[in-house]
Amino acid sequence: MSKLVSGYSLAVAASSTFAVITLSMALVAETATQLQAQGVKVRPFVSPNVTSTGPEHNRQVFDEYIQMVRPRLR
Repeated sequence: MSKLVSGYSLAVAASSTFAVITLSMALVAETATQLQAQGVKVRPFVSPNVTSTGPEHNRQVFDEYIQMVRPRLR
């Protein structure tokens, strides 16, 4: 269900967006579960809103990813 807002000719805040986000996050969670079950180390990025993990975490994840991918780009 979308919302009509005065002054806009089109509806905003489509409920389909909620469905897409829900399905996408379920897919991400299941993929991480399957990878972990296969022994793959899952190192997710963490939202900046999470105060229990500092910004250095995401930098470290990114650096590890670069180290893994860089040799394959040559």
